[in-house]
Amino acid sequence: MELELKAPRNLPKRCWAALRVALAFDPGQRRITAAQLRDALGAEASWW
Repeated sequence: MELELKAPRNLPKRCWAALRVALAFDPGQRRITAAQLRDALGAEASWW
C-alpha cells in the first residue's frame, strides 16, 4: 500500500523532502539518518 503524504503548508520544501524520506513506510526506503534529518530541519529554524 502506497499512501501519498502531503507537506504541511508552512514547511519549507527542503525540510519536507528530508521528512518524507524519514517517514517512508518501507524501512529500506528510509535513507536518512537522525542527524541528517536534524540538520535539514535545523537549517530552516525560522519555519517553526
